[in-house]
Order: sequence, then C-alpha cells, then structure tokens
Amino acid sequence: MAIPRAFSSLSLTLLLVVAPLCTMADYVLYPGGALGPGRSLINGNYTLVMQTDCNLVLYNVCEAIWSSNTNGQATNCFLTFATNGNLVILNPDGNALWSNNQSGGQGNHVLVLHDDGNAVVYGRGRWDSGTNLPSSRFPPADQTTNEAEAAGVAMVINK
Repeated sequence: MAIPRAFSSLSLTLLLVVAPLCTMADYVLYPGGALGPGRSLINGNYTLVMQTDCNLVLYNVCEAIWSSNTNGQATNCFLTFATNGNLVILNPDGNALWSNNQSGGQGNHVLVLHDDGNAVVYGRGRWDSGTNLPSSRFPPADQTTNEAEAAGVAMVINK
C-alpha cells in the first residue's frame, strides 16, 4: 500500500513542476529573453521570426506584413529584449543593427504576438508593430500595464 501512495505523491509533484513549463506561451517574449537565428514567436496565422539574414519579420501565413529592414547587414543575429522594454537586434559581434528605441525604465515588460497580427511590448515603455486588424480585442499599445491586465493580457510580474 505504501508504494502506490508514494508513486501517487511523486506523480502529483511532477505534474505541479512540469505543468507550468507546458503552458508557457509560444507567442510571448519576456525581458532578458532573446530570439536567436531562425527562432520565432507564433500565434495563429502570425509568426515573428528572427531570420538568419538578420531581418526580423512578421508574417501573416507566408506574407511579410512588417520587418526591421535589417536583412543583409550581417548573418545569425539575435533579437534581445532588455529589462527596460527595449527590443534590439544584435549582430554576432554585439553591435546593434536595429532597436525599437523604447526605454520605459526598469520594470515589468512583456512582448506579446497577438492573434490579430500585432506585436506589442507592454509595460512602462510601449511599442507595437502597428499590424493589428481593426477588430482587435486586445488593448492598444498605449495602455498601461494595469489596463492591459484588466483586458486579459497575460503579464509577467517579477518573472
């Protein structure tokens, strides 16, 4: 009888540890995170990909709807997300090729690729790709973090 109880306890512990990892969104980038060459955020028909030609591109299925226009400046670049809300594309030498030029100060930020095609940085420094559909159910990028939370956008507090 002790073996099944121990097994049951171990199973529950593993479930509680692994479940949060399985629910991490493929459409969210957190401060301190990065998208390496060929990596992407995906939500529905939309993909934000850091291409190996150093161009950050937002696709609607196969159609490019926004880009950083940094293709050909290097190869194998990274998109980094600073803790102040700034998105920066760095070449392999660490030189910045593009930035969203947002600095909302240190705080809670999150980059969300919405299923309406808009990529938005929420937090004190806000930015968006301007590619959302008019019927968006998500808050605009100029709303505060609290307003975004009230609208049901998942925010990360002290990750």
